[in-house]
Amino acid sequence: LPVNSQLFLDIRYRLMFIYQYHKDFYRTDDVCLKSKMDHCDEWFKLTESLFPGRSYSRVLIEFEKVNAAVGLMNWMQFTWKPTAEINLFIGEINKMGMDPVNMLKDEEDQSLNNMIKQTLMVALESREAGKTRVLINQWADEDEEW
Repeated sequence: LPVNSQLFLDIRYRLMFIYQYHKDFYRTDDVCLKSKMDHCDEWFKLTESLFPGRSYSRVLIEFEKVNAAVGLMNWMQFTWKPTAEINLFIGEINKMGMDPVNMLKDEEDQSLNNMIKQTLMVALESREAGKTRVLINQWADEDEEW
């Protein structure tokens, strides 16, 4: 079969909704999440050549990609990847979500837009949680050591 076969497009589409949802594919390791993101990217390339432009189905897949990316970000934090690398990836996640949010902002039903925004907020809060904060007690005596 040729690479741009409808069969491959349908298989990729189904795999995107199996990863992270089906009990046998609900794994949070990097291999599973990266393969889901790769399926999303390949589906985007193929559909862009077949029917270019924005569409609701494309936004749905962009949400799945953002969702997988946030899962990958959590895996990166769990495995103690460098903070700079995680923050760079969080910036990529936020870029991924901008197009779907902009497309859906004028929709009557804001449920998908809110889901994308909440998923992006998880990434943003994760970056904020990674910051080190030093609280300075303004009423401390000058003699006390820190």
